[in-house]
Amino acid sequence: MLWNIWRPLLIILGIVFTCDLISLFVDLNANKEEEEFVIRSFSMCSFVLSLLLSVRVNIAYNRWWTLRSGYGSAVYGVADLVRRATSCVPDMSQVLELQRWGAVWANCIYAFIGWQPALPPAIDQLLAPEEAQALRAAAKQRHYALQRLRMLVLQASSSLSTSQAVTLDDAMTKAQAGAGACGAIRCTATPLVLRYTCTGLILLWLAIVALIRIGYPNWLSLPMTLLLGLCMLCVDELASQMENAPHLVSLEALLVDAMEDAANSVAEAEQHRAAVWGWRTKGGLSGPEAYQGAAAVARAGSGAVQLGPPGLCNGDENC
Repeated sequence: MLWNIWRPLLIILGIVFTCDLISLFVDLNANKEEEEFVIRSFSMCSFVLSLLLSVRVNIAYNRWWTLRSGYGSAVYGVADLVRRATSCVPDMSQVLELQRWGAVWANCIYAFIGWQPALPPAIDQLLAPEEAQALRAAAKQRHYALQRLRMLVLQASSSLSTSQAVTLDDAMTKAQAGAGACGAIRCTATPLVLRYTCTGLILLWLAIVALIRIGYPNWLSLPMTLLLGLCMLCVDELASQMENAPHLVSLEALLVDAMEDAANSVAEAEQHRAAVWGWRTKGGLSGPEAYQGAAAVARAGSGAVQLGPPGLCNGDENC
């Protein structure tokens, strides 16, 4: 993937080859004082170059890691919100709405970070035509989707206890914080001065290495120069690619995996609630005894929290 290094590398090797040819026919040996001056100057230049290169690589890595962790927190935060809602929100229709608008918000973030010219086609599958039109008409689609998701969280929390409402709000806050962190990557960039200065100094530094060898022809140094140039240019190219963080992060794979987790949580919750309701009515059983037995079976089968039919655990923290 380091496709931008072969041209400068060939230039450096050409300089080395030319210097060795010149040294065969022209006596360019410098005196001791000139050699000492050149060596000291070159050492100072090497220190500055290593410092600039370290700063650039550090900035580029921070950009990549911020985007990776922030986007992961956002999309998996939506999945966590849906998972928590399945365990405490009694109305399953509200859980499905949270899942739907959570997926819409995650797709809006994906389009924003990935510099997509339009919203993903998945938006049309998730929303009604009127909702999709209102979303596209918004100035910032991700903020519109976030507002709708926040309203759904508030509506779902109105029928819950304080601790359950705090649980949902905590998941929503973490997802929103991750989206803000990775969204800031698009609005900031590595200073162009640092990028061009670092790349230019690397090329000059490698050229100076070749020019210093004038007067001391040694064809065996060609492989060493190749290795040195390859290492320096690879590090610089690595920093250049990491500055474009969205192309190095599997945004679509993270989005698909997180939405699958949310869908699986909803499907499992529906199965558990159906199982609990079936145990409650099977064999003429009724009352809390049947529900407790069904809930125990559901917990033992999947390790999930206790789930019940709509309205059964409304307002009860221990249910």
